[in-house]
Amino acid sequence: LRERRDDIPLLVEHFLQKFKTESKRKVKFVPQETMDLLMRYDWPGNVRELENVIERATVIGKSEAILIEDLPLGIQKQKVVSGPELEILSEELPFEQRVENFEKKLIIDALEKTNWIQTKAAELLGTSRSIVKYKMNKYNIKKGV
Repeated sequence: LRERRDDIPLLVEHFLQKFKTESKRKVKFVPQETMDLLMRYDWPGNVRELENVIERATVIGKSEAILIEDLPLGIQKQKVVSGPELEILSEELPFEQRVENFEKKLIIDALEKTNWIQTKAAELLGTSRSIVKYKMNKYNIKKGV
C-alpha cells in the first residue's frame, strides 16, 4: 500500500461494503479528512491492516461515517497541521496568545466531539476533567458560545 496509495480509497470502499453487511452499524461514508489520514499512513501491515482498521472502525464507531476518532491512535497521530491550526501559526499575535488560542480550540473541538461531556473530552485530550474544567473557566468556554 505504501507504493500504491491511490488504491487506498478503492480498498476502503470495498471493505466498507463488506463490513456494512456483516455489522449492525450502517456506515455510509468516509469523510475526506479521514481518508486523507488513511492515505498518509504507511501501512506496515499492508492490505490486511487496512482491512482490520476498517472493520474495527465499523464496529466501534457511533455515526454513519468513519471518523478520525474511530481509527487506532497510531493512525490518528499521523494528522498534520492544517486549517485552523495553521492559521494560529500565521497570526500576528504574541506567542502566549497564540498558544492560548490553540489550547482553547483544542478544548472546544474535544468538547464538541464528545457532546460536551467534560470527562470524555479530558480522555480525548489525555488530561484530567479538572484541567478541562479549569481551562473552560479560564477561556470562558461555554456550550453554544
